[in-house]
Amino acid sequence: MKNSKSIIRGALKIKRISLLWLALVSCFYSCSTKHPDYYIIKEFNQEDVPLDRTLKGVKMEVEGLIYPRRILNLKNHLIVSEHKADTLIRIIDKKNGIIVKSVGIPGFGPGEIDDVPWRLYPVNNEENEFLVFSLMSKKLDRFYVSGLSGYSAETIKFKEILPSGRDFLFSSDSTFMSIIVDGNDKFVEFDVEGKVIQRYDKWDHMLDDKHLPPNVVSMIHAGYFDCDLSRNFFSLACLNVDRIELLNKEEGTITFIRGPIKHVPEFTVDHSSGFAKPFIDLNTIKYCYTNSVFGESKLYTLFSGNSAHEVNVAPEGRYNNDIYVFDFEGNVLEHYRLDHTIAHLAVDERERKFYGITFKEDPADIIVFDF
Repeated sequence: MKNSKSIIRGALKIKRISLLWLALVSCFYSCSTKHPDYYIIKEFNQEDVPLDRTLKGVKMEVEGLIYPRRILNLKNHLIVSEHKADTLIRIIDKKNGIIVKSVGIPGFGPGEIDDVPWRLYPVNNEENEFLVFSLMSKKLDRFYVSGLSGYSAETIKFKEILPSGRDFLFSSDSTFMSIIVDGNDKFVEFDVEGKVIQRYDKWDHMLDDKHLPPNVVSMIHAGYFDCDLSRNFFSLACLNVDRIELLNKEEGTITFIRGPIKHVPEFTVDHSSGFAKPFIDLNTIKYCYTNSVFGESKLYTLFSGNSAHEVNVAPEGRYNNDIYVFDFEGNVLEHYRLDHTIAHLAVDERERKFYGITFKEDPADIIVFDF
């Protein structure tokens, strides 16, 4: 009997020690990532979404698309950028799906596009005007729907002071915001001469391992950079992790949205190129947020959730079949399941339509969803 009590006391002691150890480990993992006071964290799961609907799409049957990459909604037209084409921009009438004009002459001369169009941007919600950003040459070309020439009407070339900037967005009529991928700065605002005006946030608090080089953290969080028409809200929707950063420039706050699958791929740090970069295990890749579109008071995001094999190898070509919608405070509002997989998203809030570019289909087309 005495031995039994000793055994019980010993077991209880071991249990208390184990519980204490588990509590310490739990505290370590929950407290390991220290974020600044201006950093607001919001997480969500699929069951947290208030509105969940399935949408059926209809093809526009646009003739003449070769290899569409990006799509932008204007009031009466869709702007589609192409790859491997004689002209790189198609202007499409939304009423009948006809290409009414092709602009964007490839080349290195004045008004020509010397790179694959990386991004398409609206200008102050105007129907007649849009911008094309070339990543490699770091320039913006301005086009007009009513223009008579295939060349751009204006070219804005950035100085090479910020070679590590990825996308460049207007933050005012004379300043720009960029995501910096080399170094610890994240959102950086500067003028056209490259003079830094303001820095917003750092990379070094994004992952638990504080010894990771900042450029490794930034590469893991690479994604789609966008802003609203007021030029106050800027978003980074991440491709490799299901995370969205939402910067409120006026208040200097950043809302960090995580969900719906809480995915981070497995990776190691590789130095073979002479600098540190992440080497991601291909078997653990899940594509997450592939692009985003700002509305008047909502952020629309295109989500994949599919593995690298499903996207790049599988013959059925699954990519993006989900759209998540958030308000500017980072709260998830809506989820739409698409019956067609799409490669890129445009949103018409006035007509309540989603436009998507088909994925792995020949001939390529645009699919319309009423929401």
